Amino acid sequence: MNTADAYALDQQLVRRRFAQKASKLALDATLEDEIGSRLLEHLDPIKVEPRQVLDIGSGSGVTLLALRDKYPRANLVGVDCCFPMLMTAATQLSPTLPTTQLVCADIAQTGLRSASVDLLFSNLTLNWCNDINAAIEELHRILRPGGLLMLSVLGPDTLSELRNSWAQIDSGPHVQQFPDMHDIGDNLTRTGFADIVIDAERLTLEYKNIDRLFGDLRDWGVGNVCQGRARSLTRRKDFEAMTAAYETLRR
Repeated sequence: MNTADAYALDQQLVRRRFAQKASKLALDATLEDEIGSRLLEHLDPIKVEPRQVLDIGSGSGVTLLALRDKYPRANLVGVDCCFPMLMTAATQLSPTLPTTQLVCADIAQTGLRSASVDLLFSNLTLNWCNDINAAIEELHRILRPGGLLMLSVLGPDTLSELRNSWAQIDSGPHVQQFPDMHDIGDNLTRTGFADIVIDAERLTLEYKNIDRLFGDLRDWGVGNVCQGRARSLTRRKDFEAMTAAYETLRR
């Protein structure tokens, strides 16, 4: 297996992980919600009155509620590839957003009409795509001319400490690769998006121990979802060596 294939995401595993997350109901998505909140704040100075608003990767529906507050007259649609997550969203949204449509589809193949959406909102969804180019092309297809796309992605430095600690043990894929922001910008330009503004922020989460870090990754529904991941349990001595390497980064 070459490097690209080894780091490609196992999409069936990604869906299973998010399905497990949906079943917990009490979702711990502090980082995800924080980034989503900051992305929503970027909408504040933009004077738009969208009729059709689409949340790609809508998850449990938290962002749909916030979008309803911002645009009470708009039609809302939430798209997610994980059906159990959509069921969680339907349960939580039905009392307050009875007219919101929820669609189970992949970001690269939404099945929605071309040029049918005024505002596209995507919080960290591109990070779960193997073909980001295809996803961006689909977003461009369904966005109306003059429409607005707001998206966030985790950058290439995400989990770099964990990645570097594992690299001292072996060369296998333990942490997925994250896209470079310049590549995202180039893809958007090549696809036909205009007036692109890219803003980078560095968020640092500090942990008392590595168990809390892995606990957060599991609660988020992720962890190692690379195709080339080891299918056997990590040897204790390897895990201890990785932990020792990670401990040198403590401050």
